[in-house]
Amino acid sequence: GIYAGKVLPIVSNAVAKELAENSPMAYHLLPSQNYFNSVASDANHPVASFAGDAYSSEISSYGYTINNSSELDAFLLASTTLHSALIDYANTTHTALDSWMPPAGIEVSQIAGWGADTVAGIDFFTLPPISALASFEPTGWYRPIFTEDGDGTVPVPSALMMASSTNVKRYWVDLNEYYDATKIKREHKNLFEIPSLRDFIKNIIKNSTSTIPSYISTTQPPANVSDKKLTFFLHSPLTLQLTDSSGNITGLAEDDSMTQDIPDSTYGEFGDVKYITVPEGSYQLTMHGQASGTFSLDMQETAGGIVTASSTIANVPTTEK
Repeated sequence: GIYAGKVLPIVSNAVAKELAENSPMAYHLLPSQNYFNSVASDANHPVASFAGDAYSSEISSYGYTINNSSELDAFLLASTTLHSALIDYANTTHTALDSWMPPAGIEVSQIAGWGADTVAGIDFFTLPPISALASFEPTGWYRPIFTEDGDGTVPVPSALMMASSTNVKRYWVDLNEYYDATKIKREHKNLFEIPSLRDFIKNIIKNSTSTIPSYISTTQPPANVSDKKLTFFLHSPLTLQLTDSSGNITGLAEDDSMTQDIPDSTYGEFGDVKYITVPEGSYQLTMHGQASGTFSLDMQETAGGIVTASSTIANVPTTEK
């Protein structure tokens, strides 16, 4: 939804959901078969993955991951209130769009941001049971799957959907390298605040691209395997904050104010999941109850966009402060 001060609803969550369910433009953003083809070799970032007894029917129908648009369509129609006619419409639209190539004499330059944590899929998993009795009714949950292969909003395989050819050029903007050099975090919404990118676009217009400016390349940058990150996923009616050794804070406070003062950190909400991503280090974790219930906290360590270690604290009781 859209809120004034996170309190007054301009557009409520329910209305926003209804708009998305009935808007052709939202269906256009679903992964097409061409997208699945482009990420087929990336087993670490599936569009959807399933684990545990809570998703036994999905595993029986699709396996542990969804690997094509037909499986995705079937999963969406079986699990949600999405409309089959609009899914068919989106597929027809993609059939035309995904095969389009520029006519002779027209050159296309595709420029993708790279190095910002970007949602690549959704991991559906089963929480550990609260008790032996609860184990007969396993609890299903979800969390976003992040990749560094994107600009924070658009994954590179989508941004560079057209294959390279004589009149189709591909370029990457290394957002991680730009941050290391300037300590300024750029992503999808402010890519054009990078001076060298603006200069490069000017050069394209002037047909002068023999020299490529800093942070831009014609090949994908290497994975950031030396830069480890920590991600905290919170499933609960709690706030989530991290404080670093210098007193910088990232997250959601008791008054619903949000800050991102820890260098190179991200706070976000994905459905009912709150998450924080920070560089590897020592932090103080603070959570405040907003309602009675239980919370679960997933902690992941990643390197080069791949999860290298994880831990979960599950089903801890919580009460309103």
